[in-house]
Amino acid sequence: MNSTVKVLLLIVYVLMYASIVHCASVSKNSIKENQTDVHSIHSNYKLVCEICGQHQTCYFEAGEKKCKCNEGYADDEGTCKQVCMEDSECQNGGSCLNKGDHKFCKCKDGVIGDKCEDIVDCLTGIYKDCTGENGKCTYNVNELKAECTCTEDKKLHDKEHICKVCEICGQHQTCYFEAGQKKCKCNEGYADDEGTCKLCQCGDNEDCSFEGGEKICSCKPGYLKDAGICKICQCGDNEDCSFEGGEKICSCKPGYLKDAGICKICLCGGNENCSFRDGEKIRSCKTGYAKEYEICKSK
Repeated sequence: MNSTVKVLLLIVYVLMYASIVHCASVSKNSIKENQTDVHSIHSNYKLVCEICGQHQTCYFEAGEKKCKCNEGYADDEGTCKQVCMEDSECQNGGSCLNKGDHKFCKCKDGVIGDKCEDIVDCLTGIYKDCTGENGKCTYNVNELKAECTCTEDKKLHDKEHICKVCEICGQHQTCYFEAGQKKCKCNEGYADDEGTCKLCQCGDNEDCSFEGGEKICSCKPGYLKDAGICKICQCGDNEDCSFEGGEKICSCKPGYLKDAGICKICLCGGNENCSFRDGEKIRSCKTGYAKEYEICKSK
């Protein structure tokens, strides 16, 4: 072996020894501070396992670094999410559903988090300031939206989206905010009569009001009087509802005509009748008129 080869071998040996000494110098305290795992591959030195993602643990397998979900978590499309066993573990109306080999919480619209614990509008949305003395932000599972709930002495401000003190109104009145301004309205069962809320009660499905000091009872929207009783009277789109001999009658609104059971808009020119035939609009002159240059003129 010539001298050049000996020198090269010596350099390689020195570099290997320096690397071993450097790896062995990684102390237990420094590993603990950096939250890393250690893998022993030689009695003289160790390798540091780099930090993995959230809720993950780093380990070595066949000499390669790998990450696995911590206990109580499982992989869900590349993210370690907390698993569940039953619906009661999922907050704000969430459901515990099977997904692959595990069960995860499926959240309602506007709710996030492994256990559906975070309401988006409460965190960063319109009710982000609804907390503490400004109210309590909760989730309405029936309406699928966030709400700012106020104590009895406060009302929700419709512009600032927080609970604010609403000054006392008159007798039988309730204070509320509209367009950022404080307003007063009569309580249920009362109606305004020249600035004073007076007792005003009518029959079922009727609205009560005062006109010139006299009580007026009228059917609520969607109701119509039949033999003195307000009955529900609802028809399809573009239809008017009425009662005849106790039976509900649905008829097309003015300017509409029935085609295949549906009221469609049917407007023509002056002195013209409009109709439908096989889904197409037909224009014809009214009685006593005749077409002249596409215009219906008197005969």
